[in-house]
Amino acid sequence: PDFLAKIKELGFLVKLDTNGSRPEVLKKLVAQGLVDYVAMDVKSSPAGYAAAAGTDTEAAVFDRSIRILRDSGIPHEFRTTAVAGIHTEADFAAIGAWIGDVPAYFIQRFVDSGQLLGSGFDAFSPEEMEHLLTTVRVYTPSAQLRGM
Repeated sequence: PDFLAKIKELGFLVKLDTNGSRPEVLKKLVAQGLVDYVAMDVKSSPAGYAAAAGTDTEAAVFDRSIRILRDSGIPHEFRTTAVAGIHTEADFAAIGAWIGDVPAYFIQRFVDSGQLLGSGFDAFSPEEMEHLLTTVRVYTPSAQLRGM
């Protein structure tokens, strides 16, 4: 926080990219006015979070971060990288219902960097991505595709 305060004193804007796993830190940064924009990854639906994120952290932790951002008044976005083999249409419906009508939500197309720790992961086709977008927009009208 001291580092961010110095950056703000110099007149620079601060963007925070977060996975939302530390809502107490996020709340403090927002409350102190140390961030100007936050981008939060939503790895999956609450039921699929542990598998998609590779963590045993309860989805309730990420829910707190979502709520902090929704209530913060600062510009923010949520985003999910869609990965065939991890996500289903039902996951995206649940993500939409979970985050609701937010200012910005992006479904990002998975790109294999060639350095994955596992196998069996693929990108959804452009048609499948459009279908996931339609599914999410029932709950999150602002949803858009990124990386297409």
